[in-house]
Amino acid sequence: SAHAQRIATLPPPCAIGGADTSRKIPVPPRHPTSLAVMPLTVGSGAAAFVFLGDGLPDAVAARIGTALPRLFVVGRRALHRRLGPDAGAIRALGANLGVEYLLGGDIARTRTNLRITFALYDAATGRRTWQRAFFYDSAGALPIEQAVAIEVAARVAGPFSEAEQRELLRVPTARHAAYDAFLRGNVAADEFARSLASDAYHRALQIDPAFADAYARLALTDADVLDENDMSGPDEGGKIMQEMQV
Repeated sequence: SAHAQRIATLPPPCAIGGADTSRKIPVPPRHPTSLAVMPLTVGSGAAAFVFLGDGLPDAVAARIGTALPRLFVVGRRALHRRLGPDAGAIRALGANLGVEYLLGGDIARTRTNLRITFALYDAATGRRTWQRAFFYDSAGALPIEQAVAIEVAARVAGPFSEAEQRELLRVPTARHAAYDAFLRGNVAADEFARSLASDAYHRALQIDPAFADAYARLALTDADVLDENDMSGPDEGGKIMQEMQV
């Protein structure tokens, strides 16, 4: 999975009589060819685009992890924390996650644009090895996601095979507004806001009725609603079941 989640080994039970009770949880071994993708920090004035702070890193992690299964990728959903302010904090986080590289960044509102900056760090040294800023415009999030995934994967994992390159360049929809709605839906689904997720996926499909990924995520959301009985009325179950089957 592109969004690996690690669970540290539990410490040994406390000994009776005041023996050693303060052993540290072991630090996981560092995976070779590995990357953790962190949520973006959203600055003041950019609150309307907060969905990009979570949705864009998730999409980058998924694109890299799907295209390059040889690369160990930890996604934001497993982390829910941001990069620290200095090299020491970056080294500590890299050691805690057992990865070689960390990808983070921020979203800032300028006077005329919304700027999205990504930065790649060597987790062993805390040193920044790559950075690039993008302006978010009518082209939407997909071109940014593609560019970041390709440039970061090239620095972390080296040359690509033809199959890997095709996956990194994959375009799930040609309608940029549909893709942005899809990212909104993914973030809402991660936060268990299923009605908001469903609305966003429906919006994506209204814009692009051939958007297969949006159909898939809508079906998963419908399945969650049915499984959790998270419905607003008794008649909703049949409609959701029919939609999910379609």
